Amino acid sequence: TDAPAFTHLVKVAQDALRRNVTFDTLQYSPLRGFVLTDIIIFERDDPSRVFFKADAVSAQVLFPALLQKKLIIPSLRIEAPELVLTRTAPDTWNFSDLIPAAGAQGKPAPVAVLVSGFAVINGRLHLNDAAADTAFNEIFNIPMLKGSVSWDQTLGLAGAIVLPSTNGPLKFATHTGIKSGSFQGAFRIKAFQQPDLGTE
Repeated sequence: TDAPAFTHLVKVAQDALRRNVTFDTLQYSPLRGFVLTDIIIFERDDPSRVFFKADAVSAQVLFPALLQKKLIIPSLRIEAPELVLTRTAPDTWNFSDLIPAAGAQGKPAPVAVLVSGFAVINGRLHLNDAAADTAFNEIFNIPMLKGSVSWDQTLGLAGAIVLPSTNGPLKFATHTGIKSGSFQGAFRIKAFQQPDLGTE
């Protein structure tokens, strides 16, 4: 790992997310592209708690496109990620500060970002609702999630989530217009069927 590049990457990530960020290694592979291992992003208000972590994130980058102020990532793979979403008040989540306020005029992105294809493998989503009348905590397994994203334009997702209540998968495919606010989606739930064991 190139120590100066590694240190700079950590600083950029921490400044952008306003959270403590750690990585184990940063390497480059001709087949996988840039590979980060053991990524951890901590909660903003509680640096001792994990907001996001993943075993590895690999990304291929088309360098010639950078000359045209475009960041094109043909392939992005996130392995064994875990994301913790917590609602702390009726209108407040632990990621609320990452979403620009309605009507806010942010600075334009220095480069246009296009992720042609990304894949999430063996992910887990921890959903906590501390603001509900009865505290809610649930873990969703996400065996597969694939998609593409054009920054400020479109977001497409397809994947499956295992529902704890039925132990069956929720399969989905969605397309969201980020600027227009349009949304299209298709969802299918396969309920878990408990075998009939009969009676004595």
